[in-house]
Amino acid sequence: FQWGGEVASIRLGEKRVRSDGEFRRAPLKNTQHDEIHIEDPFELGRNLNCVLNKGSATKMFSGLQQAAQCIAEEDIGGLFLYTCSYCKTANLTSAEGKEDEA
Repeated sequence: FQWGGEVASIRLGEKRVRSDGEFRRAPLKNTQHDEIHIEDPFELGRNLNCVLNKGSATKMFSGLQQAAQCIAEEDIGGLFLYTCSYCKTANLTSAEGKEDEA
């Protein structure tokens, strides 16, 4: 998935590039190039990224990077234990990037 360049369309059941003709008839609002784009399947033209603030979108992007790295390393446990190389490089020990207090 190309973050900022593609649209996740639940209605179509696939991802498409932002410039796809499917989105020209009801262009997505809030289409910054560096944001995730998710088409509302009921209100065409609505971009569901409108509910994410910049910090939340950044955390989502980092979490997806972590998950992809763990999967690539076949370290599925790393998704929960933060043991993949991405987490070690980023010094992550919890979902917030802070030491666990438990």
